[in-house]
Amino acid sequence: MTDNRRRAMRIGHILTWCADWDAGREGLIDLLTDARHWCDRHGESYKRLDRLASEHYLAESRACLEAAEPEEDEATIDVHRILESRRQVAAIWSVEDVLEVRPDLTPEQAWDVLRLCRRSHDASLGINWDVLKVAAECLYPEPQSNLDQGASHA
Repeated sequence: MTDNRRRAMRIGHILTWCADWDAGREGLIDLLTDARHWCDRHGESYKRLDRLASEHYLAESRACLEAAEPEEDEATIDVHRILESRRQVAAIWSVEDVLEVRPDLTPEQAWDVLRLCRRSHDASLGINWDVLKVAAECLYPEPQSNLDQGASHA
């Protein structure tokens, strides 16, 4: 775990520890308000300390990005390993699959098709090539000239 993650967890523990604060956003606002009161009582400038804290945050974040190993992200997540640990399986469809059945769509339109399939698929059918075609047609009807060309090849 990175030092920056530990710091973020530390503030979560502080918010949980203080029973009269919410553990979420409101608790953090209360903590920052209390820090302002503390500065007033001790003759410190909250604004100056906040600026210094911001500079420290940026330097630490930059150092973490430069020096540390990259944290697990979408490119390194092994979805099938995670599912296997839960004794689950999944078939994964991509934008490229949608573009196979509808090359006239943009990648963003193909993503819209996948999202429609996820929201509205029938568990007895699942997602398959025909479902992708139908969903694409629902969202983005093929131009008439493409349909005429397909009919002549049949």
